[in-house]
Amino acid sequence: MMDDEQIREAFEIAKLISSEQLTAEEAARLEAWKNRSAAHRQLVTENTAAPVVREGLLQLETYDTHRIAADLFEAAGIGADKLPGRKSRLVRLRTWWAAAAMLLLMVGAGYWWTQHRAPSATMATNNVSTLMPGSNKARLVLPGGEEIVLDSTGNGLLTLQGNVQVQKSANGQLTYEGNNGEDIQYHTLVTPRGGRFQLTLSDGTKVVLNAASSIRFPVAFSGNTRSVSITGEAYFEVAANKNKPFIVDAAGSRIKVLGTHFNIMAYEDEPVMKTTLVEGAVMVEKNTQQVKIVPGQQATLRSGSDAITVDNANLDEVLAWTRDEFIFKSQNIRTIMRQISRWYDADIEYQGDVADISFSGGMSRHEGIQHLLELLEADGRLRFTATGKRIIISRKAK
Repeated sequence: MMDDEQIREAFEIAKLISSEQLTAEEAARLEAWKNRSAAHRQLVTENTAAPVVREGLLQLETYDTHRIAADLFEAAGIGADKLPGRKSRLVRLRTWWAAAAMLLLMVGAGYWWTQHRAPSATMATNNVSTLMPGSNKARLVLPGGEEIVLDSTGNGLLTLQGNVQVQKSANGQLTYEGNNGEDIQYHTLVTPRGGRFQLTLSDGTKVVLNAASSIRFPVAFSGNTRSVSITGEAYFEVAANKNKPFIVDAAGSRIKVLGTHFNIMAYEDEPVMKTTLVEGAVMVEKNTQQVKIVPGQQATLRSGSDAITVDNANLDEVLAWTRDEFIFKSQNIRTIMRQISRWYDADIEYQGDVADISFSGGMSRHEGIQHLLELLEADGRLRFTATGKRIIISRKAK
């Protein structure tokens, strides 16, 4: 992590690199910085600044760039009056935003170029076009076992379950409206690898389902509780109702809430289950263990254990998928590739031991798989070979 002085210097150098004309003093300052390391010399003398800034600007388009820049400008002691309006398109901005993009690339604040290494040779690929980014795809399983494939079904009324209407909208969302009295019927929404979907339950609770996930829920809630169960990963914005606690069962644990925003990650192929709280309060239970967490905290349950640990969470990283982003902070390559596998419907194979390799970075989940793998390979430690749906990962020879 950079301290304030390093951030200030990075911003200053970014400004100098992106400037069209320098004073004698500025040129001397840039020359001194350039001579401090081979990486600095490469950045300036090999004319890499312009394409790096352009790539940085494209990457930044997928983030809340106004907020990022505001934080960085404050850290660098630069007046807020230099910031453009929030609605301005990033690619139309000039010197200050170019400097911000360069800074982010230089300090590794959420991007792949954290080691200042030159890109390696193009990764070995064959037919990676079969690995497309995920999209709004899911199937709805009705009480009798009938299935509705939602990505190939028209919008509007899908089915009538008692007094409850099930509507599908154009933006990949199901909405349940009405009350079914005491007649409890359950639906299950299932996303495949490479899919995601949104759901509004009959009580107004909003759910976003990540790839390779499912949620089983009543068409309408009755009784004294509102209970659902999930596999995989889901983000909840629970409608407040102090008289009816909302309960989520996942991976043998139970999460109880009244009205709150939280994320549950409970994939079977992950070694841990994580409940992360954004707003409100939740209780996480596993057999006799019970832990209450507050906003910004994360409760972790390791497979095969009842022990619940609580730590502070990085909400940007945890919730990145809900914004269709990948964000990794010192994540092991196997953890990263499990996410990539689910989103791009890819099969991953490892040749040799790569367990000690981690990355920090981020990009849009709308990007093609080849671009993502090229960015990872540019780090210089791993080679990615893709054929069809299979991605083979191996260490590069030193």
